[in-house]
Order: sequence, then C-alpha cells, then structure tokens
Amino acid sequence: MKLAKKIVAHVLMIAMLLSLGAGVQFKDTTVKAEGDYRSLAQNLPLDGTWTADQWLTENNEEQWYKFTVTDGGKLTLKIMSYVSEVKLRLATEDLSQYIIDNYCYTNGTDTAPGTKTYTEVLSAGTYYIKISKSSYYGKFKMCATFENYGLTNQGADSYDSPKVLPIDQTVTGAMTATDEEDWYRLSVNASGNYVIDITAYLDYMHFTLYNQDLSDKIGEKDYFGGKETAPGKMKKNYTLSAGTYYIKIRKGYEGKYLLSWSALTPENCTHDYSSTYVDATYLSQGYRLHTCKNCGHQYKDEFSSKKVLNEVSYPNVSAGKRKMTVTFWSVSDADGYQIRYSTNKKFKKAVKYAKVKSTKKTIKKLKRKKRYYVQVRAYKKVQGKTVYGKWSAKKNAKIK
Repeated sequence: MKLAKKIVAHVLMIAMLLSLGAGVQFKDTTVKAEGDYRSLAQNLPLDGTWTADQWLTENNEEQWYKFTVTDGGKLTLKIMSYVSEVKLRLATEDLSQYIIDNYCYTNGTDTAPGTKTYTEVLSAGTYYIKISKSSYYGKFKMCATFENYGLTNQGADSYDSPKVLPIDQTVTGAMTATDEEDWYRLSVNASGNYVIDITAYLDYMHFTLYNQDLSDKIGEKDYFGGKETAPGKMKKNYTLSAGTYYIKIRKGYEGKYLLSWSALTPENCTHDYSSTYVDATYLSQGYRLHTCKNCGHQYKDEFSSKKVLNEVSYPNVSAGKRKMTVTFWSVSDADGYQIRYSTNKKFKKAVKYAKVKSTKKTIKKLKRKKRYYVQVRAYKKVQGKTVYGKWSAKKNAKIK
C-alpha cells in the first residue's frame, strides 16, 4: 500500500513539472552572441566556393564567419540572399574596426535570390564576417575570393618605424581598409639628380618627399592614380644632397602601388627640354638641338640641307692666238674658282685645271686650230677641307 502511494506521488510530481515547463521558452544554443564570435565563427574558404545555405530565423538571427590572409590583397565577397536584405559586417579580428557595416540589399525572394558583390583591399590578418537579420527571416549563402598582391613593404608603418628602401629596388605596397599611410626611408650617399618612380593601380593616392626631420617638404603630388587595368605612372626628378629622406604615401582610395628610386639617367628621366637651332654649314646639315635640363640627354630634328655654293653664272670664253680668256660672274661666299678645260667635249681625257681668285683667267700655250671646252665652279675652304659648287654650263672656243 505504501509503495502504491509513493508511485502515485511521483507521477503527480512529474505531471506538475511538465505543466510548469510547458510555459518556458528555451534559448536556441546556436544564437551567435557578439562576445562569443571567435568560437562560433565558421571558416570561410577564399577559393570562390559557395557556402551551404544558411537560415536566419527567430531563434538564429545571425551567422559568423572568419578567414585569414597572409598577404595584402583584394577580397571579393558575394552575398546571395533569398530575402530583400540582410545586415553585413566585415571587421578586424578584435572587432575594433568595421570595414563594411551596412545593409546588403539584394532584392531577393524565396524563388529568385539576389546577389550583391563587395570588394575590399585588406592587409594581412584575420577577419570576421557577421550576417544578421534585417527585416525578414530567410536563407542566404556567400562565396569569397582573395587576390594576393605580393606585398614587400612590411614595416612601412610610420615615420618612427619606416620601411628602408634601397636605391634601384622596387617595393610593392598597398593602401588597404586598415592602412592609411606608408612610410619609407631613403639614404642618399652622394649629391646628384635622382628620380622617384610610382605606378598606381588605385584611383588616387598622395605622395610627399621630406627631408630627414620633416621640416622641409621637398616635393609632393596629390590625387595621383590610375586603374587596375590601366595604372597611372609618375616620375619626379629631384636634386638631392647626400643624406636621409622620407617618402610618405597616403591613402586616397584602396589599391596596390609600386615604388622605387634611382639615380637620374636618360633612360628614367622625365625630360624637360630646351632647344636651339644649329645652322647648316658646307660640311653638315642644320638641325634643331633639344637638350634635357635634368639629365643632359639630347636629340635632333627639323633637319635642313647642307649649304652649297651657287653655280657659276654667265661663263664666257674668247679665243686668241694660242690662248683663251675665261670670264664669269662671281659667287657669293666663294674663296676662289676652279676652271677645267679639254679638247674632249665630255671631259673624259686630256683634262687640265686652273685655279683663280678673280672672275677672269687667261689660259695660254694652247694648241692652235683646236676647239677647247670649258667649265667653271666655285670653291670654299672649310675646316681644312675644300668644298666645291656645281660645274657651270659648258662653253667652247676654237683657238687661233
């Protein structure tokens, strides 16, 4: 009898406990508390693989993901949702900085999901993504890829902790979501002309060159940039004394850049030319000579022909007894004249020459009854060389 009473009492107690428990709502252990995000986050692959479908429900209003990148580069993140919007946060490892913190509007529906794409340039590190409910519960998934930039500017953190940049070496840097500026230290061993070369794969950035204690801003270029597919290029020439200098690269937009410096040569100079015209001479062409004010490089264009002596005009030959007299008009700038004469009409044989300073010459001891052919040309002495003009028209006379 006592045993039966005990059994009845236990049954009544269980029934009472069940009735009390019917009004209690137990918390879903999958709810992601912000303070517990590290242990709750799923690993997000960066190879373009879509995650499994995830549901945002009344008892599960957020999902956490994490990924780690060992190099700076570009993250491409795609969110596909079956609701019109979700909340998206991309944050640094300690959640101290939110890189993305907004509503992700995809205009998706149960039967026609929508996709939105985000791109961010990130420094090496671990990052967390939080997807949470906005106005509606529903399904989503996402995928991500990461393009490594191959950065070599590790340590370019500040003026007090700069990256040492040796001459003739190129560094690959990036302005990222968490990196606002980079600093580089240059050691110039000898005074001279130097060129700083930047290739920018981002919309714009700011460049400044300082002396050692930052008291002198030697040069700067603001709002300089380009595109990933068409990078902007900048070369700046500076005359520097031996010493230490600093370069600051400040972010305008996110993206990659290349930076180097070297001694100025004609090959890497941007060139600032002055020009002068060199007149033609009897030995050489005339031309315009362009000389770079920075590196001394020269080139020529606008060529003109060499100077030539004019052809002798109005030659005349008068015959006498065993002689003939040759006269002609003078030629400007000539030092003298050369006369050739022969009994051969084509001057192929028996050709003799005579020189004269004036415009008249009598040639004697010629053969009687012979016809002589005559031509005249001007000449000029230039730098030890004799320059001749064109032969005149041919004249002839029969000797008496």
